[in-house]
Amino acid sequence: MKIEIEAEELIAILDYIKGQRGLIGNADDLAKAIKEKLPEKIKRLTETRDQCVKSVPISSNYFSDWKS
Repeated sequence: MKIEIEAEELIAILDYIKGQRGLIGNADDLAKAIKEKLPEKIKRLTETRDQCVKSVPISSNYFSDWKS
C-alpha cells in the first residue's frame, strides 16, 4: 500500500502532533534536584557499604579451605 501526501499536509500534521505534546519538565530543575540530593544519597550509600563491610566476618580458615 502506498500513501501519497503533500509536503504542506505533512507539515500541518507534524505541527499538530507537536502541539499535542505537553512539556515533561525542565532540564535545569531536574539538574538542581539531583545536585541537591546527591550529597545525601552518597552519604547514605557510604554508610550502607560500611555497615555491610563491618558485618561480614572474615576468618583465615575461610580462605584457606576453599580448595578442599
